[in-house]
Amino acid sequence: MTIASCYSKLNDTINSVKFYNLIINNLNNAVIDRKNADIIATAMGDYALYGYKDEATHCYELLNRLNKKERPFNYLSNLSVYYECFVSIDSAAGARLELYNTTSRIESKYDASQWLTRYYASIKDYEKATEFAIKFIDANLAVNNKRNLEHTTNAKNFFQYRRDKEEETRVMQNAAKDRYNLVIGVSISIIVLLGTVTLHYRRKKRLLDIILNKEKNIESAKVLIEKRDFEIEREKRCIEEKEKELRKLNAANSRLSKELQNAKEDFDMLVAQNCELTKLTIMNNMAKSNGDIIEKVKKTSKGKYHLSDDEWKELLGAIDKLYPEFTHEVQAKFKKINEPLLRVCYLLKIGLTGPEIANITDYPRQTVWDRIKKVKETIKLGATFSQRN
Repeated sequence: MTIASCYSKLNDTINSVKFYNLIINNLNNAVIDRKNADIIATAMGDYALYGYKDEATHCYELLNRLNKKERPFNYLSNLSVYYECFVSIDSAAGARLELYNTTSRIESKYDASQWLTRYYASIKDYEKATEFAIKFIDANLAVNNKRNLEHTTNAKNFFQYRRDKEEETRVMQNAAKDRYNLVIGVSISIIVLLGTVTLHYRRKKRLLDIILNKEKNIESAKVLIEKRDFEIEREKRCIEEKEKELRKLNAANSRLSKELQNAKEDFDMLVAQNCELTKLTIMNNMAKSNGDIIEKVKKTSKGKYHLSDDEWKELLGAIDKLYPEFTHEVQAKFKKINEPLLRVCYLLKIGLTGPEIANITDYPRQTVWDRIKKVKETIKLGATFSQRN
């Protein structure tokens, strides 16, 4: 307990709590009585000051096992500290008031009256505060008198074998003078205390007015902020609606663009088909009705022979007359077809093989085979083509 108290005086909380814990652990299984109850009470107060609620509560429960008469002299003073830290300031005031009314120790009355003076001043019960301030002054005088008496007694005992009656009288006179000075000092202290309390009250009132003005300004700012938040939320909703409309317009625009692109492609295909059909019509009009051109082509395809433009026109016209639906079928299958590929289709239709087509057209063999493959994958050219190829 002595070590824990020393560490407490040095504000070394960690070591103080360490030794208080050793005390409580040793007392857990011991009988709590007057011999150790004052130690537990001191530990409870210091635990409360350090903020160790569980340990302080444990000490409080240990002390509550005792009868009221068996509780130590320092129980109420430390209980008030416990109440002040963990229960309420009013409970602490009750404990201090009970301590003042029940204790006979002048030091306890001194501490209790001082604390109660501050408490009643804080709750603005100035009548009670004044009452306990006066009691505090009385207790202060008594404490000082007691201390002075103790000092005087000690001095007398210490110097009595060296001093005579005259020196002893002088010491007593000095003690009386000190007491007089003490009374003057205490009176001045009271005046200073009252002045300080008054000044503190006025300053507190001025600060309270400032705080109230600040709170009004804060409330006004909150109203403006809420109004601005509402306007921002409304603007957000408007923006979201505009974005939805914009997405719809973009989707419609994309759909229309796609439809326009499809229409353009269909138009281009129709133009191309019209051009080919026009060309075929011109070729049909210029072609001869005699189909000997087909036999001529078949015979000449056995060797190298390059058809002239007029012969091509005559050949295509003859094939078109022989197979009236063939041109329409080719246009429907290929959608877009160039003249070289169309010529390959016509030559395949009359039964020419790949090498023969290469002889007639003078195209490279690989090109001829690629075009034949493309035609075979796209359209069927009848039994003659199937058997020979």
